[in-house]
Amino acid sequence: MGKECLVYPGSRRNRPHDRGHADGKHPGVVSRPGKTVAVAGNALITGASGLLGRELSRLLYRRGFAVAAQYYSHLPEEMPGNWIQGDLSSPDATRDFLRHHQALLQRCSYFVHAYGPISSKALNELDSADFLRDFQGNVVAFHAISTQLLQWGVLESAVAVGFSDVGKIRPYRMIMTHAAAKNALLLLVLSLAGENPRVRFNMVSPSTLAGARIVDPDHEPLGVAAAATAIANTLEAKISGIHLRVTPDHPDGEVAHAL
Repeated sequence: MGKECLVYPGSRRNRPHDRGHADGKHPGVVSRPGKTVAVAGNALITGASGLLGRELSRLLYRRGFAVAAQYYSHLPEEMPGNWIQGDLSSPDATRDFLRHHQALLQRCSYFVHAYGPISSKALNELDSADFLRDFQGNVVAFHAISTQLLQWGVLESAVAVGFSDVGKIRPYRMIMTHAAAKNALLLLVLSLAGENPRVRFNMVSPSTLAGARIVDPDHEPLGVAAAATAIANTLEAKISGIHLRVTPDHPDGEVAHAL
């Protein structure tokens, strides 16, 4: 297997025969014959094959990021960035993902975890395994990947995506598993922020569907493109630590945006 490397802005879209070669002397720079391209940073997006993940991949790529985008089973067609297959459904699988792609991930200082809801069962059909799957994919995987990036000393900014409106709108009207995992994910983000004050941790809550929104003081609905923009802005922010605002008047009692 050849050495993995990120596809950088200015190159053609990702194809196996068209991957650039990282310059070992200058991380974040790709060298091509007669051309050296500086980039804004290397970003890892997990759960990137979903609607929001694809939009965010496009946006970060346009902003000059080299993007490593994780997918599980369905590789999106005609998408920029470096798409890498990975299974985050168990602790062992997540460790295998980190080990297999270590050379690539060690260059990623920006991280977005957009795993999202798993089960589409009716409420009376849910079992303990359904809750465990959502908890593993959203909470345990975010902790494992963030911790590994911290141990490698590369992480500067991480954003956890905890989708809102779960249990209210189709097709996720009857899903309770993600709602439970989202609460734990928020507590995890707060804990990681407290333990690592030099790294920016944050959580955003777009909708599960195309009418995606970021929770803000006015609770104004935003499209999926605007949701991706808000996440990208949060990811790029140079503020250390995390400052979250609780909005108890919001229907979900959500806490989402940085002050």
